[in-house]
Amino acid sequence: MTQPRVRALAARTTSGYRRAWARERLRDSFWPIPGLLLAAGVALAAVTANARALGIPAGLRAGPRVDPGETSTVLGITASATLTFLGVVFTLTLVALQLASSQLSPRVVRQVRFIEPVLAWADILDLAFSEITAFGAGSVQVSRRLLAAYDALEAAVPAARRPGVAARRAGLLQESADQGVSQAGLVPDALGLG
Repeated sequence: MTQPRVRALAARTTSGYRRAWARERLRDSFWPIPGLLLAAGVALAAVTANARALGIPAGLRAGPRVDPGETSTVLGITASATLTFLGVVFTLTLVALQLASSQLSPRVVRQVRFIEPVLAWADILDLAFSEITAFGAGSVQVSRRLLAAYDALEAAVPAARRPGVAARRAGLLQESADQGVSQAGLVPDALGLG
C-alpha cells in the first residue's frame, strides 16, 4: 500500500504562506464571485450612464426599437425581482450558517459565529414553574402535580441543580399554605388526585 502524498509549503518566507493562505481563503469563500458580479454591474451602470461622454452612440442599429417608458418599466420589474431574490438568498444563507454553526465545529464555520444567550438554571425553573405556582398554589390538584414534577425533576437533574428545585418546592409549599391549602393533603401526585 502506497502512502498518500502530502503537499507542504517550503519554509522560505512568510509571504509564501500568506499568499497560500489568501488563495485558500478565496477558494473556500462564497463571496468572491458575487463580489465580481457586483463590480461588473456597477461598471456597466457607470458606462451606461456616461455613454455620451464616452462616445458610445445613443441608438444602436441592432435589435428592435423600444419605447423608453417600457424600458424603464422592465428595468424596474427586473430590479424588484433581483432584490427579492437577493433577500431570499441572504435569509437562506443566514439560516444555513446558523444551522451549520450549531452542528459543525468552529473550524468548519470560520467567520460566522452566532452568540445566543443561554438561560441559567434558575431562569429555566422560573420560566417553567413561577406562573403556575403563582396562579395554581391555591388549588390542591395543581399543588400535587407541581410536587410530583419537582420529585421527577430532582431525580433527573445533577446534584448541583437540586437546591434550585428544593427552593421551588419550599416556595410552593409556602405559597399554598398562605392561600389556605391544607399541608396534610399535599401529596405528590402526577394526576393531582392524591
